[in-house]
Amino acid sequence: MNPWHHLSWPLVASVGLAVWGVCDLARAEEGCELGAFGCEHEQNHDQYKGWTDMDGVSCCNGQDCRPVRAQKNDDGYWEIYVPELKGMSQPPNLRLGWVRVPRNMVNAPDRFHDGRSHACTSRPGNPLLPVPIIYCFTPAQPKI
Repeated sequence: MNPWHHLSWPLVASVGLAVWGVCDLARAEEGCELGAFGCEHEQNHDQYKGWTDMDGVSCCNGQDCRPVRAQKNDDGYWEIYVPELKGMSQPPNLRLGWVRVPRNMVNAPDRFHDGRSHACTSRPGNPLLPVPIIYCFTPAQPKI
């Protein structure tokens, strides 16, 4: 006798797809490129969930914060690299994947004491909002 006979096929299929989706996300997390949306968020989520912007509004929605590559440009603005946007060029906020961080979104350096820059942004690649909005950013500790 089949031990699963009491379960309906749609339920079994749904559970199977959910498990497959979770496994797929875990694999994506392992091989993700630094700065990609959601990359390494899970490892730092406990720290991100308490992060607020200058107005006290939470930066984290559960997946949008992550370590990022960052640089300060010649104008004195910080920029973060968003791998999903590489190859795109749409001035003024986007230069080959680099997105300018508004000055009011820059927090104190090395907030998480790990020597890396971190940012919370909207999801890149939204057709209605191609350049992600940066909610919070903390640069790495400046190198002397």
